[in-house]
Amino acid sequence: MEYRFGGSGGHYMRNCRVLICLCLAGTLFLAGCDGNNSSPSAPTAPTTPTTPAPAPAPAPTPTPPPTPPAPAALESVTISHPIVRSQFQPDVIVTLTAAAPSGGAVVSVSSSHDVAKVPGSVTVPAGATTARASIDTSTVSSDVTVTISASYAGVSKTATFTVLPPLLEPRFVIASPSRGTDACQIEDVAGNLDCPFDAKSSSGFPSKYIWVLRMAGRELTLTQGSAVFTPGTSCSFWSGAQTNSENNLSVQVSLQLEDRSGTQSGTAQRTITVHTNGKCGF
Repeated sequence: MEYRFGGSGGHYMRNCRVLICLCLAGTLFLAGCDGNNSSPSAPTAPTTPTTPAPAPAPAPTPTPPPTPPAPAALESVTISHPIVRSQFQPDVIVTLTAAAPSGGAVVSVSSSHDVAKVPGSVTVPAGATTARASIDTSTVSSDVTVTISASYAGVSKTATFTVLPPLLEPRFVIASPSRGTDACQIEDVAGNLDCPFDAKSSSGFPSKYIWVLRMAGRELTLTQGSAVFTPGTSCSFWSGAQTNSENNLSVQVSLQLEDRSGTQSGTAQRTITVHTNGKCGF
């Protein structure tokens, strides 16, 4: 079989098996033909675009283990009362930066002065951050500043407080050997009394005992350095005063204390009966 292509001047192909004829835009194409009567070749399959493989996902960043908490250290030591009177018991308070470990935290404690006694240590219970203990203070005659030191795990802290003398509080009794309590007797012509004024039961550390006797607009101040004394009075103070029906005098006695720093107490007072005993013109 012959086929002519391209008109009168075209080429011939013999014994050719036409497998596929495609007409595109008026042009004839033959596939699988050659001039040597060869077998037709299989059509070429269209090429499918290759989709690139996705990039592997990055490996997740491992979560770091939690940071262990810092071990407890001593944060502070404080005193519950910065100023106390003698015999008062303030507290020493120790505080840690974190909870105490299993078994508790034993904090060493010491005092700079014998007037304040502390336990040798304070234990913060496991899981807690604070603990306290009492401080025993003794009686002082003047102000004393005390430093409390605490230490734990190589850390030391201090706190101070002041111990004051007991409050000045005047208390007294007056008793005549012959007339009894709250009574006196003029015992001689000079006008002296027979009754001691006793302020030993007063509290604090007074350096002065200021006694005042008042009677019918008259006043006599007697300042002493000791707690007990018998007042030296005279007839010039007694004479002319108004007596009661029994020819006795009513006298108001007051006491005020003063310490070495000049601090004064309140005033205690009582009224006594002075028996004239026929002296000083009575």
